[in-house]
Amino acid sequence: MLVLSRRPNEKIVLPGIQVIVHVVALKPGVVRLGVEAPAEVAVYREEVWKRVGQWGPAAVPPGEGVAARCSNRTAHSHGGLRGALADLAVLRRQLRAGHTEGLQEGLDHIERELKLYQRDAAVGVGNGS
Repeated sequence: MLVLSRRPNEKIVLPGIQVIVHVVALKPGVVRLGVEAPAEVAVYREEVWKRVGQWGPAAVPPGEGVAARCSNRTAHSHGGLRGALADLAVLRRQLRAGHTEGLQEGLDHIERELKLYQRDAAVGVGNGS
């Protein structure tokens, strides 16, 4: 195992699989990471990955969809462009896996997020993206 120290806004690059891990934020007891990966590279939290075998490759766990993942965001804490791009990647993986339930809801959610981001950008509100 390679152990690295990183500060907020620093990255770890895995060029062999075209993945970049961003340190997004630090809070007491929590490190918030962002993962940029090609659509064909699946990225899971460990607890989800352990359950994937039970569902099969096409399944998406309850509560892991785009709208469910972001439903607690408010107009002032939405994910901006990064959040929308991450949400699109999730929808793309779901579609490739044949899981079409919730795609329309997810697309509607992304559209709302982008409109909020556009509104905030027009008035000069920073959102951390």
